[in-house]
Amino acid sequence: MIYVVSLGGTSDKAALTAFCEDGWRLLPGGEGHRILTRCVALCHLDRWREADGHLTARRDVWGRDNDVVTALGLFLTECIGMFLGRTGPFERAVTAPSRWPLWTKGARHRFERLSQLARVLMAFGELGRVEGVLAAHELPFPYRPAPDRVVADSQGGRWDPALNLARESLATGLSVGDLPIHTLTCRETSVILGARGQLARAREVIDRARSVQPVMLHLPALPESYLSRAVGEAGRVGRIVDDGLALAAERGLVIGTDELWLARAVSRLDTGDRGAALRCVDKAGRVAELLGTGRARLCHLLAAAVVHRDRAAAAEAVRLARRRAQPLEQADTLATVVRHGLADASLLHEAHALYGDLDALLRRAQLRTLMREHEVAVPGRGLITAENERLLATLVAEGLTNRELAIVLRCS
Repeated sequence: MIYVVSLGGTSDKAALTAFCEDGWRLLPGGEGHRILTRCVALCHLDRWREADGHLTARRDVWGRDNDVVTALGLFLTECIGMFLGRTGPFERAVTAPSRWPLWTKGARHRFERLSQLARVLMAFGELGRVEGVLAAHELPFPYRPAPDRVVADSQGGRWDPALNLARESLATGLSVGDLPIHTLTCRETSVILGARGQLARAREVIDRARSVQPVMLHLPALPESYLSRAVGEAGRVGRIVDDGLALAAERGLVIGTDELWLARAVSRLDTGDRGAALRCVDKAGRVAELLGTGRARLCHLLAAAVVHRDRAAAAEAVRLARRRAQPLEQADTLATVVRHGLADASLLHEAHALYGDLDALLRRAQLRTLMREHEVAVPGRGLITAENERLLATLVAEGLTNRELAIVLRCS
């Protein structure tokens, strides 16, 4: 298993492919172990549906093996099923994590179980549920893997420690080997960098996700589309989102498509294609029904609100975003409903403060444009001037041209 993970971490696709075809049959150990190791190799190749089918078809073999093999097989079944939109086994595991063959076999096994469940929940944006699970079943050790802390801190609005840890994690390869945490680490890092105006660095991190252990590459599509929109590449924004959805469909993955269907709905509405936007709302609703997560429900509510001009859905989206208490998500939700005329413009003050707490210089500057359009007073003129100067310096340091600077800053 370590050998296979190492092949994935070094992106040796040729060796992994050969292993999946015939090499796995030559492994030492029992048949159950060979089946699970091939499954992990398929996941490193981003072949999630095939991995799921391989596990399911041979469950009678690995399910009768020793406790370690059976426990790993159950974990893989739960996680891969969740990624594909088959949530039942994973939800049962979150509800009762102790119903696992290795739970009573030692503290390290309990730690591994809880850490992995938390990691998958964070991949779906369920930070609140992570905190609930870890509170109900206390981790045997205070340690949490660095990549997991990056994602948790990013979603929780603790951007400075998240960014510092992400740099260390990416530089030293701490996130390589576990699936799909490397892609998630790159995604969260690019979100933070982009929101703060470090556009070139954000693109570099997304490129890293593509070149090092490239799995679930539709996940960075949303932050990448934000970067293109920021510099005025309007045509490219839609293509990035479309390509992300196409890649997820090709892999059979549902994870992360909630946000992409929302983005496509807004994009199609902006281009005047209401029919396509309505279809996106339906798709977002289906994903929300499949996953049952708060983020998926929020995306469906926002898509329905924007496309159907539904103020009740917009109000419910705001309430849900506040309950979820993820600052960037909350600020973006407030900005979206006001931008589309679905809520009182005074909500922009709350969004502006949230972006400020995150030091999201670029998003805050973009929001001030929206505030001026809605004749909402922008507080703290002196502070805003200093902020704009800092943003300009950041953008110049990122290598933007004068034309790009004008587009980003909405000025001549």
